[in-house]
Amino acid sequence: MNLLNKRVSVIGIGSTKFSGFYAALLAKKEGAKVFLSEKKGEERFKDLIEDLRKEGVEYEFGKNSERILNSDLIVVSPGVPLNIPVLKEAREKGIEIIGELEFGFRFINGEVIAITGTSGKSTTTTLTYLFLKNSGLPVTIGGNIGIPLSKIVRDKRDGIFVLEVSCFQLETIKRFKPHVVIFVSFHEDHLNRYSTMEEYLEVKKRTFINQTDKDYAILNYDDKTVRNLSNNINSRVLFFSTKKEVEGAYLTNGKLLIQFDNIKKEIIDSKDILLRGEFNIRNILGASLGAYIMGAKVEAIRKTLKDFKGLEHRLQYAGRIKGITFINDSKSTKPESTIAALSAFPKGRIILLLGGSSKKTDFHKLINFSVDRVKYILLMGETAPEFEKILKEIGFKSYKKVKNLREAVEVALNIGEKGDFFLLSPACASFDMFVDFEDRGEKFIKIVEEMSEKKS
Repeated sequence: MNLLNKRVSVIGIGSTKFSGFYAALLAKKEGAKVFLSEKKGEERFKDLIEDLRKEGVEYEFGKNSERILNSDLIVVSPGVPLNIPVLKEAREKGIEIIGELEFGFRFINGEVIAITGTSGKSTTTTLTYLFLKNSGLPVTIGGNIGIPLSKIVRDKRDGIFVLEVSCFQLETIKRFKPHVVIFVSFHEDHLNRYSTMEEYLEVKKRTFINQTDKDYAILNYDDKTVRNLSNNINSRVLFFSTKKEVEGAYLTNGKLLIQFDNIKKEIIDSKDILLRGEFNIRNILGASLGAYIMGAKVEAIRKTLKDFKGLEHRLQYAGRIKGITFINDSKSTKPESTIAALSAFPKGRIILLLGGSSKKTDFHKLINFSVDRVKYILLMGETAPEFEKILKEIGFKSYKKVKNLREAVEVALNIGEKGDFFLLSPACASFDMFVDFEDRGEKFIKIVEEMSEKKS
C-alpha cells in the first residue's frame, strides 16, 4: 500500500488499546501526511500526544472537525459510530473509509488466521498462537486481544498472524482475507450498537466474505447458529464438537481428535488438560484444528495444553481466604460467558458477583440458570437494578447489592464457608466503574491479596 505524500485522517485514538494512535504512526512511517481526530479531551492522552508531536502527526481533541475531509483516506478506530456527520459527508465526497484492522492488513505479506464469535475468542486466539509458536513457526498474535495490527506491522509483516477479530473491526473491512477463520460461538451481545441479533450476525459473517475455496472456515458444530453458517460460505468448512464425531476436530471417550480427509490424529486425553469447563474443550478443539492446518505439530499442541493454565481475567485463581476460593472471571462481559463459568464449579458452593455497564442484554436466562447453582448473588454497578428486578420476580431472596468490589469481598467472607467459591463473573461490561475488564480484574485481585494478608 503506497501512502507516500497521501493525506490520511484517523478518527479515534482508541479507547484502551490505542489502535487509532498506532494507525496514525503507521501511516506516518509510510510517508503519509497524517491528521488524527479524537472527540474526547486531550487530558487523558498526554503521553500519546507527546509521541504524536515527535512523529510529526497533526491532531485535534474535543471534536471531529471538517478538516478530516481534507483526506485521500480515512481510517476509523473500532467502536467509532459509522453514521457520524463527518463520515456521512466523506462518503458523499467519495473518500475511502476503512477501519484499523483493514488498514493494518494491507501491509501484511504473510497468512492470517482470524478468530471471531461472541465468547471464547481470546482463549482460542491465545491457544492457536501458542500451538504455532511452540511448533517453531514464525507467528504473531494481535487484533482485538489487545495488540492493534497497525502496531505490529510497523515492524513485522511476514509469517503467520493470529488475530482476534471483533464485530466493530469487521464493520469496516474491504479486502481483509484470512486463510483460516475459527468461529467459536454466537449469542446475544452488543445490542447497544445493533438493532437486532440478525444485524449483529451479518457483521460477524463478514469474516468470510473474501475467502475462496482454497481457504478454511472452522465452525462450532454444537452452536446451531454457527453450524448453519456453513450453507453460505465459499471456503472449505470443517467443524469442531464435544458432542458429535465431525469432519474436523471432536471429543470422543474423553479424547480430543483431529480427523479430516485421510488424517486422524489424537491430540490429548482431556484428563491431561488444565483448563476447566466443556466450553474450554471446544475452544481447544477449534484452536487445535486451525493451528494444525497452518502447520502446527500435534506434539507441540499436546505439550502446550499440559502446561496452559488459562488467560488472565478468565476463570483466573485470585487467592484463598478462610477456605473460600476467589476466582477472577472479569472477562465474562456477557451472560453466556457467565453461564459457562458457573458450570465449572460445584452447585450450591458459588457466591456470584454480577453487574456492570449495560449492553442492553437480556439477563433472564442467566438468572434462571444461576439460582439453581449459587449459594448467594451479589449485585454491583449500573445493571444492579435490572438483576434485582428479575430476582424479585422469581422470588429469589439470597442476594445483596454492594457498592464496590471491596464490599463484595467483605460480604463473601461473612456469608461464605470453607469450600465455597467467590466468582467475579459480571456478565456485563465494566465502563461504569472501571477503565476496562482488565482494570476490574486487577483491582479485584489486589483487594483479595490485601484482605488475605489481613486475615493471615
